[in-house]
Amino acid sequence: GSSGSSGIVMADWLKIRGTLKSWTKLWCVLKPGVLLIYKTQKNGQWVGTVLLNACEIIERPSKKDGFCFKLFHPLEQSIWAVKGPKGEAVGSITQPLPSSYLIIRATSESDGRCWMDALELALKSGPSSG
Repeated sequence: GSSGSSGIVMADWLKIRGTLKSWTKLWCVLKPGVLLIYKTQKNGQWVGTVLLNACEIIERPSKKDGFCFKLFHPLEQSIWAVKGPKGEAVGSITQPLPSSYLIIRATSESDGRCWMDALELALKSGPSSG
């Protein structure tokens, strides 16, 4: 057991588009099978946990700077875990985020490609149901 990394694949600030069509900068932590989203990096106010084994991912061409992609449930069901990492209830989500998809913007194309690659690996490495 490596105590240092605790299974984190990637962690960075990403802009996530909420249902109000506005972008919110959130701290995103990718672990195998899940994407944890926090309001802050340090004391980590939890926003939500995306269950990646239910998701698909596509690139979203963007006219603005940065690199956009969409993480979504193909059957438009909820992509969110019911409980947070410390057992928080989902009601503590502060931003109105869509339930069945997320549109995410990375700061640069190279960053975005890194995230897409890592997410695609995480999709496949999650617990498979046979």
